[in-house]
Amino acid sequence: SNKFGSNFGWFLWVCAIISIISTVLGVVITSSRLVYGLGKERLFPKFFSKVSKRFKTPSFAIIMVAFISAFSAFLIKDLKTVAEIANFLTILTFYLVNISVIVLRWIKPKIPRSFKVPINVKNTPLPSLIASIFCMFLLFHFPFIIIFNGAFVVAIGIIFYFLTREKYFA
Repeated sequence: SNKFGSNFGWFLWVCAIISIISTVLGVVITSSRLVYGLGKERLFPKFFSKVSKRFKTPSFAIIMVAFISAFSAFLIKDLKTVAEIANFLTILTFYLVNISVIVLRWIKPKIPRSFKVPINVKNTPLPSLIASIFCMFLLFHFPFIIIFNGAFVVAIGIIFYFLTREKYFA
């Protein structure tokens, strides 16, 4: 504080709060859009794909994401642990997306795609391969308890998927 003055600490504090708010907003937006998309594809109950007539937003999906987030924070009671689990799950998602791109290139090379991944070697997209290796490296550097809790969340998601997919609504 001698070099920058006492107000610099407050400035950093305000910047950190703004950063946290924008990160949480980004997570809520992307998570609720994911739930909305899964509802629209009938992989989750269809009511998650309903859009508010007034706000044009997926209200049920946003409410579910907010409820799960609040419940997780209440249950765990340690914001650092909640953040580490969220980070683990985000990196796991990136890993699975990149692996999916590679596998789809191998098993269905001729299907039309809405995007192209540059730099392919023998039908393997190198950016996806490098990203998946990097994500795997990052995943194994989390503490065991975070990996365990992340796997638990994934298991709950898989159970939820099998209990609510479309064939159970017919």
